[in-house]
Amino acid sequence: MAVEGFFAFVWFGWGQASAPSWLVVPLAVGTGLAVLLAVAGVVVTRRSAGRLRVMADPRTRRRYGIIVGLEFGLLGAGAAVLGATGQYRWTPVLICAGVGAHFFPLASTLENRSLRLLGGCSSPWPRRP
Repeated sequence: MAVEGFFAFVWFGWGQASAPSWLVVPLAVGTGLAVLLAVAGVVVTRRSAGRLRVMADPRTRRRYGIIVGLEFGLLGAGAAVLGATGQYRWTPVLICAGVGAHFFPLASTLENRSLRLLGGCSSPWPRRP
């Protein structure tokens, strides 16, 4: 909840950068709701007892760190290339695709098959009806 709230806040904020005037208020409302979601997630997490069993394993933590580190590095480099070549408008598509793709290796790493579904839903590409 905290992570999704944080990223919702980022995406709603990003959407406000060049939004048409009619969309500013809905995006601002979304931003506010995202902040509330993130705060609620932090509160629930703090109140929850125990650690994630899967993250207790040092190898799992290392693999998780490698996956997330590669994601940040590759997406950062890709965004830099897009910006340098004047194709900066494709940056949100790249980021969305990368975030969606990282759920697939995380599903096996964190032993959570539902992350594959989340990865599939995060794809920026059009879906067939």
